[in-house]
Amino acid sequence: MFDNTVTRFPKGSNGSNDQGIFSDIYVQERLGKVHEFSTDFDPYSYDATDWTQQLGGGTIGLIAGDGGLLSFVTLASAITSMEALPASIQLAKNFRAWYSAQFTVDSVLGLVLHGLMNSTATPFTVGNQTDGVIFLSDNTGALSIVVAVGGTRLVTALGVSLVAGALAKLSFYYDGGVYALPNGRVVWEVTGPGVTTSARGEIQIPAAGTIAAFPGAVNLGPAMGVSASTAAARTMNVDYVYAAKDRANINATPAF
Repeated sequence: MFDNTVTRFPKGSNGSNDQGIFSDIYVQERLGKVHEFSTDFDPYSYDATDWTQQLGGGTIGLIAGDGGLLSFVTLASAITSMEALPASIQLAKNFRAWYSAQFTVDSVLGLVLHGLMNSTATPFTVGNQTDGVIFLSDNTGALSIVVAVGGTRLVTALGVSLVAGALAKLSFYYDGGVYALPNGRVVWEVTGPGVTTSARGEIQIPAAGTIAAFPGAVNLGPAMGVSASTAAARTMNVDYVYAAKDRANINATPAF
């Protein structure tokens, strides 16, 4: 389970000691086990059926860089963001889910958003963050995580801030109530030189009754963006985005 160090490769395989947020995911033969969304931004071509973009006069496009980079450039006092279409991930009890994104931002004055959320063309609008799990930064770079269901948002400050110009990795894991009864927990993790310190924490569901209905039944999609707020133009370069969800309840009795 997530809290333990696990070895999932058979004897003779290397690199099998996987810890942290992804320690509980399948390592080999994942196709039949998890639904995965993964893009490393080596190729990228915008299609209105694949992504909802909010350019605000800015641009989104590939730039040269090791590992593949998608660059978001805003105008001053504007927002540039996008969300995968159609929304294809529905968090559910008894089904674990994972999310991770790695990126840089040129200045912490640029508000950043990353996560799985309901379909909306304006993800930075608080009233439109109705469902999902979203990382946000404010105009000092301080990070928080939002757990939302049915328009009710629980915002948790992480006590960690972004560092301009360095790679930050933001990840979360929803255990689906498989390990933490009755409704599960969201475990978050922030690492890399792009944060002031590596940190991990968890949010128990329900949290003082505020998100008792989580995770709801709304389809979610990977969303990311940068807002210049009232400051100068901002740039965010995204290295990769990854999301996954169990295809079956791991506690269910197998058919064979």
